[in-house]
Amino acid sequence: MFLFGIFSLTLVLVSQRPGVHAESNLSSKFQFSSAKEQNGVQEPHHEKVITVSTNGSIHSPKFPYTYPRNIVLVWRLVAVEENMLIQLTFDERFGLEDPEDDICKMD
Repeated sequence: MFLFGIFSLTLVLVSQRPGVHAESNLSSKFQFSSAKEQNGVQEPHHEKVITVSTNGSIHSPKFPYTYPRNIVLVWRLVAVEENMLIQLTFDERFGLEDPEDDICKMD
């Protein structure tokens, strides 16, 4: 199954300290890197750095529509405090291809 345009996940910030819940806004910075070569194919590489401070969601480019093939998407999630954990919950529409020899070559 292809991963296209419907990539969506939910972020939940969890503190390691009991009874503490962080509340503020999700902010992000989008960085463009030069093309990355993988398997002999030049691929545009997009990295998004996200500072996570509360619940939020991340969507693929052009969501809910498909994004171009051969694009490399990287989300780097950074918690606002060192003692915080980031919990990811994937949307039910998130799909990966069926693995071949335990490898998903296209995901």
